[in-house]
Amino acid sequence: MILLLIVGCAGPDTGTQDSASSAPFACVPELPELDLADAVVGYRYEPHDYALPWDDSARTIGMNVWYPTEAPTAEGASYIGLWNDPDSRVDSPVAPSECTRPVVIYSHGSQAWGGSAHALMRQFVRNGWVAVAPDHTGNLLTDNLDPRPTIYPLVRATDIVESLEWVADLPASDPLSSRVDTSRVLVIGHSFGGQTSWLLSGVGFNADGVADLCTANPCSPEEQAAFGTPAGDDRIVGVIPMAGSADAQLVDDSTWGAVHTPILYMTGSEDNDGSEPYARSAAADVRWAEIDGGCHESFTSTDLACDTLPKDEGTEIVAAYATAFGWATVLESDAAEIAGVLEGSVVVSERVSLSRSR
Repeated sequence: MILLLIVGCAGPDTGTQDSASSAPFACVPELPELDLADAVVGYRYEPHDYALPWDDSARTIGMNVWYPTEAPTAEGASYIGLWNDPDSRVDSPVAPSECTRPVVIYSHGSQAWGGSAHALMRQFVRNGWVAVAPDHTGNLLTDNLDPRPTIYPLVRATDIVESLEWVADLPASDPLSSRVDTSRVLVIGHSFGGQTSWLLSGVGFNADGVADLCTANPCSPEEQAAFGTPAGDDRIVGVIPMAGSADAQLVDDSTWGAVHTPILYMTGSEDNDGSEPYARSAAADVRWAEIDGGCHESFTSTDLACDTLPKDEGTEIVAAYATAFGWATVLESDAAEIAGVLEGSVVVSERVSLSRSR
């Protein structure tokens, strides 16, 4: 049985706060409320251009943005023109609020799309958050580089940091401008996006491994030099890699002890064994949640089959732990229920086994 975090919560934002309640995150309930049947949110999409920092080459990514709304339009989202999401309503007006909203950024898997975890994004939004997910150009279902450049893992990480910059720099005319707090942000990633989120914890790169990778698949001098600096960002205060590990040839495991960003690593027993990435990263603050019966797509909103775990049950488990971790890291919640979920004294599901590195 899933224990949804609904006990003792204020309701989601109604847009009725007055100036006296304009403190940051006042529109977010004390504990997350999860309800798959009640998560209609606003959605918008727009392309964003930026220059890669190591060589100034131009790059365009698609920005998927979900946000609270009180007047949803009729049109549902269609991600990369192929996947429909009727509960994310296109260009709905932003719900008015006197407080700033926390931000979660999602990195999709290889040959997926930014909206591939839309149900999870909606759970954050119905609790007052703003969710952002770039379409990683060159690694989409409809647009995939093969062979993949050696620099591409760093390109993906840069996409996420640039998405954060995009939110932080919204023009004053934008209805979300000044209504989001980008000083403390949660990053979630699935599969290849899981590796992206591992990298954004601030772990260092393996210089010898990168050199070997650049020999096998040539890098420019500027690209190879770019691996000399960790990909993390001080504004990222929590990362959730789901069903994805950090390549041992890419990451310098001796640097995990210098990582200060808390990590929630989520895996499924029917997917790849998560014990090796967990052991490698043990010097960092890593929580490992393994879902019995979970498979690779249990962490996404796709309809791909997983015979060992019903889709809705998997979505609820992932959302319960992801939101609890968001409350603990971004909102710095000291609620006993949040700590209980993350430490295991509050049982979300008997399917979940929890470990912690330190």
